[in-house]
Amino acid sequence: VQWLAALILKVANPGAGAETIIGNALADPEPPLRLIGGVFAVINGLGVWGLGVIGYRVFGDKGAAWVLQTTPFISMLVFKNSYHVKPESLLLFTAMALVALSVLTLKPGLMDRHRGRFAAAFGVVAGFGVATKITALPIFLLPLFVLSGGGMGAAFRSVALYGGWALAALIVFTLPALGAYDVFFEW
Repeated sequence: VQWLAALILKVANPGAGAETIIGNALADPEPPLRLIGGVFAVINGLGVWGLGVIGYRVFGDKGAAWVLQTTPFISMLVFKNSYHVKPESLLLFTAMALVALSVLTLKPGLMDRHRGRFAAAFGVVAGFGVATKITALPIFLLPLFVLSGGGMGAAFRSVALYGGWALAALIVFTLPALGAYDVFFEW
């Protein structure tokens, strides 16, 4: 969240140095927070749109796609957190990506043809989600069940590939906190 917020502020202030951006944000924090929250809302909006596209692709029915797109609106608490500058905003997008991938596996024959790609995609989503908020880890057991079909050998390879991609993505997405790894491991 902090890395993405810093990136958004850097893009919004081209040519400005870090000290200037930090000084402006600390002097008047509301405009930068609104900008970051707006970008988070756009990211989540793209997640809702993508979920609908995948739902329509798999089910061939606009009604089913729309039902999938209502997922974030089941609880006002989820909707409220979608634009705040905190991990839950990105976890909403992560959950929609996880659901979209899971729905995509329902398309007949697609999982059998692209099991390795699904394992990699699930791993990247899991790595991003855990890097965003470690307490989200249990939800990423879902891909283990989705990937476990297709025979013992295929299942083992898929799960191992999923774990490898998840670990690699976790490392990449936590690189901005490299200097604080010792604190995480101690905790």
